[in-house]
Order: sequence, then structure tokens, then C-alpha cells
Amino acid sequence: MNSIEASEETRADSPRTFGSLAVLPSNVGAVETALHFASGLNAFTAIVGPSGWGKTHILECVSEKLSQRWRPVPLVMSATEWLAGGHSGDPSLPLLLDDVQELTSRPRSRIQLRLGLERRVRSGRPTMLAFTAAKKTRHLSAILPCAKDWMIGAVSEPAPSERMLIIAQLADAQGLSLSSSLTRVIAHKMRGNGRTLVGALRRLRLHGPLWNDVSGTLKACGLLEPFFADSGSWDLRGHVLSVARGFDASRFGVPISDLVAFTMLREAALSEVDVARSLSIEPGEAYARCARFERQYKTSENALFAVRCFAESVVEGLISD
Repeated sequence: MNSIEASEETRADSPRTFGSLAVLPSNVGAVETALHFASGLNAFTAIVGPSGWGKTHILECVSEKLSQRWRPVPLVMSATEWLAGGHSGDPSLPLLLDDVQELTSRPRSRIQLRLGLERRVRSGRPTMLAFTAAKKTRHLSAILPCAKDWMIGAVSEPAPSERMLIIAQLADAQGLSLSSSLTRVIAHKMRGNGRTLVGALRRLRLHGPLWNDVSGTLKACGLLEPFFADSGSWDLRGHVLSVARGFDASRFGVPISDLVAFTMLREAALSEVDVARSLSIEPGEAYARCARFERQYKTSENALFAVRCFAESVVEGLISD
């Protein structure tokens, strides 16, 4: 996937193949470059891109592809491991190195890396490297011997529309059913990289597989509050209060203060302390308001409809912000 690997949550013995990649505008260059290498069309290849968006997965797809015609199977290793002696096996095997950037900041390691790569280039031994960097730089070309002989593909940070596809694929791999609203909120509001998305979905999986309705979407947003922390525009409690100011609870015959407390505590799964702080009341009062509404909620269809309508307004606002 762009690449967050859907196989992140699949069985450990499931191979990572090019079929498991969601080829997107942000990673198509790197995937095509990797396919050229795996098919033997280019002997020297590098992919570059920001951390957490699938470079390791692409390398592992290449390893799986190479396993069809190489023995022993060429495995992915870190550049540091290779420099420390991981290259003591058959030198004619294709070499797949990850995290090469870790060696480039240390003069001695950079020189050793360059010498090792020069030997491989001179002898025509297939070599594929992955660098973590925002984009291709002159510094990268300086590391590669006979730079013109190398094919370089880039991974870039995916746009929100691409993140939606990544999230959907990750969710499917983890057995999660997400609403389109929740997928959109996560894609547009959550910062971080692919590992952040995987962590967020793992957290949801701990609480259940189904998050495909308005109630599930709102609860997921509350459970994922720590993952939204880096987003300066994210304020779920403030958003609920903003919606409450324009919501006519009287048509349902319920007090808006109790409806808000219930929605924050039960629907959005926020803590009593946080809810009380946002409402400028004591935690005990927040709990009392919620409990009062909960009794009404269990016996009154009007209260049930009030929660549904209010939750829908909150989720719609999160999407449109």
C-alpha cells in the first residue's frame, strides 16, 4: 500500500507481494522501480521517501519476487547490519538494504558504504537500497557509485484522498468495518505516518470490529483522541459544545446539558475529568448529568432520537471542518 502494509496485521507467515500494494500516485514511481529490479531489468535501484510510508514493504515484496529464482532467498537487512558483517554470505545474491540513511551521516560509515557499493557495481551484482528522506537529493547521488547506472524511485507522503484508500485496506486486513465518515476523519485529521494509522486501527480493534455507523464513528473519534493530539485543529470536546449551541434539544423534550454530558461520556467515550473540564463543572456533576440522561435514554424514544440526531450533527461537523 503506499504504503502501509495491509499485511501489517495478517499472519506472520503471509508473504508480502506486489499484489498487496495499493499503487497510488504517491508511490507509483517507487513500485515501478522495484518491479524493474525484481524482474532483472535494472541491476542497481534505490527508493527514497519519508519514514513510515512503505519502503520496507516494497523491499520485502522484491524479496518475495526474487525468491522465485534465487536460492537462498535474498532477504532485507538494514544497512548497518550489512556493514557490520551481514554481507558475509554469498556476495553474488541480490542485496536489499533498508535504512541506508543511517550510515550517510557518519563519515567513516559513509566511506565504507560507498566502497562496498562500488565493489558490487563493478561486479554487476544486483543491489537495491532504501533511504528515508523527504525527497531525492544531491547527497543521495553522491553516495551511489556510477550514479547514472541507478534507477531511483520516490515515495511521497500520500494526500488525504490516498490515505482513505490506505486506511480502508488496513482496516480490511485487520477485520475492521469502518464507516466512510470515520475513514474520512482519520485521513484528513490524523497526523503522523503509516505507523500512526496502524496504531490507531489496532486500538480500535481492541474494542471491537464494527465502527460503521454514526455511534461507532463518534466513539472511535473519542478512543483515538491520543492519535489526533498532533493535529492543531482537533478538539472533539470543543466541537461537541459548538454543535450543542445550535442544537434544539427541546423538540425532543430533553435538557441539552444532560444530552451533551451523555454524548461525551457514553457516545464518545471521553473521560469524566476531561468532560467536566470542558463543561466547567466537577467530575461528579458530569457523571450525574450523564446518569440522569441515561435513565431517560433507556425508556424514551425521544431521548434515543435526540442522541442519534445530535451524534449525526457532531459527525457531520467533523467531516466538514
